Amino acid sequence: MRVYRINQHWKSLDRYEVMKLKSNSPTRKPEEPDIYRLYTLPISVKTDPITKSKPFLKWAGGKRALIPEIKKEIPNEYNRYFEPFLGGGALFFSHLPLSACLSDINSELIICYQQVKENPQDVIELLRSMEYEKEQYYTIRASTPSDPIEQAARLIYLNHCCWNGLWRVNSQGQFNVPFGKYNKPYKYLKEDIILNASVALNSANAELIHGDFSTITEMINENDFVYFDPPYTVKHSNNSFISYDETRFSWNDQVRLADLAQKLRIDGVHIIISNADIQEIRELYKGFNIRPVKRMSLISGLSKGRGRVNELIISTRDNGYKS
Repeated sequence: MRVYRINQHWKSLDRYEVMKLKSNSPTRKPEEPDIYRLYTLPISVKTDPITKSKPFLKWAGGKRALIPEIKKEIPNEYNRYFEPFLGGGALFFSHLPLSACLSDINSELIICYQQVKENPQDVIELLRSMEYEKEQYYTIRASTPSDPIEQAARLIYLNHCCWNGLWRVNSQGQFNVPFGKYNKPYKYLKEDIILNASVALNSANAELIHGDFSTITEMINENDFVYFDPPYTVKHSNNSFISYDETRFSWNDQVRLADLAQKLRIDGVHIIISNADIQEIRELYKGFNIRPVKRMSLISGLSKGRGRVNELIISTRDNGYKS
């Protein structure tokens, strides 16, 4: 079984189905099926891996719960998809664009995605040797592997075994989140999730780039689509993310991002931004469509500290909401 793209959709087809489709359009015209092989599936992958793809990491501030609301703002047609704050990639894996550029300031994260894309079986093989056990967790946390495949497996393991899936580093750049306690600790060994993610990344011919959100500015053209999901730093200290993100994404960065979004909007780029629902953020995005939404916050270590929080979905799509 292999994965093919037919017009705007992906499908798993056997050899007979491929021959049948090709025989119907021996000299393909633009309106006829555009079909070509994208990726040869490992035997262990279930059918329809593209449509089954989902994040292989759990990321603090991830937008999986907001995906239905965010999708309402996605343009019907666009050229290339950009996501400069990649994190867990919830929108990418849900939306499955035909062409993508994914980037993040976290170099370890980009290495991990690159290896899942190119060497998923090797990453899985290493994960099989890692057990959910406190002593081994701290041994792996203290390790500094130089091999990219080992780096990828380490990140996936730590991400799923640490407290609350939080990725945090100290002033020396060392990951320092403590061991987490889970009822179902072996989620990181769900091989189909990693393999399906690899298929999705290859299907989109995903270009993976390490850098600040402004790094990809020169690559974005008119009619491209950019999704910005920045850390929710704000001017005051009442936001739960401020102590976590202030050192790497300041209020000045929020202003810089808004300036870039305004420029791209004028240049004819489709934009969606998720951000904190505060007046200062609303003022930065005058001229955009702004829609308030609610989602569950899962950052707190205690369930009683978790609850529904207000956020904004900011976009260039005309949906009746104005700033």
